[in-house]
Amino acid sequence: MKKTSVLDMDNITAENFFLKGNNYCNLDIPEYYEFDSLLQDIKKKLNGKKLSDFNDANIKVENLDDVNYKIMNNKDGKYAWRPFEIIHPALYVQLVKHITEKDNWNLITKRIKYLQKNKNIVCCEVNPK
Repeated sequence: MKKTSVLDMDNITAENFFLKGNNYCNLDIPEYYEFDSLLQDIKKKLNGKKLSDFNDANIKVENLDDVNYKIMNNKDGKYAWRPFEIIHPALYVQLVKHITEKDNWNLITKRIKYLQKNKNIVCCEVNPK
């Protein structure tokens, strides 16, 4: 199966890609945690709105320290515990919506493609072919 670079996707395809549960969180967690429906429900709820439309005017998300979910993950079953944070799903959906707006997505992909021309910058895949 041929891999497609996210840079070759249009903004709509990229949004759908980023809003898949396994792209939201790829930590090794129990399989009964399923994020697809949660992300889609949030997307529907935010349709045409901003997250700030749902907030109390006195509460600013950027001032909250505990808005994301902290999880400890163990890689080898021994003593290598590492803290991770899973971004709040509503913040994630809003971020995806923002970066995949047509003008923003075109700017981001154009800039990354330009930077890829620099031979001093090397892309290292997590799972090389």
